Amino acid sequence: MSLFAKESYAIDHYNCARLDFDTLVKYVPCVESANFDQFECMLIETSKKWKEDNLKASWFKVPLKYSSFIPILVKNGFVYHHARTEFVMMLKWFSDGVYNIPNYAFTNIGVGGIVLDENDHVLVVKERHNFGKPFWKFPGGFANPREEFGDTAEREVFEETGIKTKFQSLIVLRHSDKSQFECSDIYILCSLKPVKDENNPNLETKMCAQELTDIAWIPAKELKPHLSPFNLFAFEKFLSYREKKIIIGLDKVDSVFKQFGKQSVYSIKFEEQQ
Repeated sequence: MSLFAKESYAIDHYNCARLDFDTLVKYVPCVESANFDQFECMLIETSKKWKEDNLKASWFKVPLKYSSFIPILVKNGFVYHHARTEFVMMLKWFSDGVYNIPNYAFTNIGVGGIVLDENDHVLVVKERHNFGKPFWKFPGGFANPREEFGDTAEREVFEETGIKTKFQSLIVLRHSDKSQFECSDIYILCSLKPVKDENNPNLETKMCAQELTDIAWIPAKELKPHLSPFNLFAFEKFLSYREKKIIIGLDKVDSVFKQFGKQSVYSIKFEEQQ
């Protein structure tokens, strides 16, 4: 009986085998030589052993350069769980119990910023791809992996407008179950404070022409008629929070899982708490 070497895979805390072809190739010569018949025999025998050992499932991370092995995995009961540009993750369920593997991430996250200057003018933009609805809107865009909400807002505002800012508060969170790539969508609007520096003491804008057709500082009292229903709702909430001296601020709280460090927790704070 020919099995994958124990050094070539790990058993995770969910009692699942985890394999990565970049590791497998170091211990299983038929991967390097692309001996597909031998690989399939080893896969079948090792899978039998995993099932006998009551493992729940097996995961295979298949980088692009090993994609020729995917048909063998599919033939032997593995399915796609998720993919990125550089690899696909495949899965086979062994357990007779209830299937409880969670779906891969299915939500896009975007963050925008409401920026007011000291004269109560609001920074707004018009998108180039506006689907025929050319409202003024608050600058923003998709979050990068592992990026804080406030960091996303600051980055997106700067990329689109050339204005540096500092996160102040969450304002609203919008959820939609119908968005790009058949995913759900969460969009968060924050309030941001513009930051003057020696390179831009007058808060002069620099428009990203690839994404925008216009950019302006519009007086807050004149802005409402020019906003979409969602942005109008968010702006009115912002004004209400400002009047009541409420923010939804950020704190760092320890995680039970020490390897993850501190967690970002947002909560309502009143003026006397700040």
